[in-house]
Amino acid sequence: ESLGVLAGGIAHDFNNLLASITGNIALAMLDLKPDNSAYRQLAGAEKASLRAQDLTRQLLTFAKGGAPVKKATAISDLIREVTGFTLHSSNVKFFYSLPEDLWLADVDEGQISQVIQNLIINADHAMPEGGTITISSENAVVAGPPHLPLRPGDYVKISVRDHGIGISQEHL
Repeated sequence: ESLGVLAGGIAHDFNNLLASITGNIALAMLDLKPDNSAYRQLAGAEKASLRAQDLTRQLLTFAKGGAPVKKATAISDLIREVTGFTLHSSNVKFFYSLPEDLWLADVDEGQISQVIQNLIINADHAMPEGGTITISSENAVVAGPPHLPLRPGDYVKISVRDHGIGISQEHL
């Protein structure tokens, strides 16, 4: 409980700092044209600040006892944002297979972003010499007793595939 209170306090203070940083970045961007290199660098800093705010929300979720804060989310947009942010300095290529008619998913954006980011980082690390990561999603209906512990209903399936070295049999 004490850790939750501490995490909540730190997250609240950190979020206030990030709001100031993000606001100042947005103001600076108003003074520049979008084709200016400084504008593009500020846009990258703005994205990083927004990602840091997501991490802060995760801390707040932890502080509240770990209950996710869910909302209807366009997963395709989230996948593109997380992938671009995660692989911006990587030597791997990435491709998307994200249908236009993908359903909204009821998720905690911070938590699902962290999951997607971790999968992409793992795929990137599996290909130290470079390669290709394919990120796909599809609508999926679970009607009966599935192979996974899911209740019947509508889901959005996300897949991350790399062409890396794989997991050794010893570690599998």
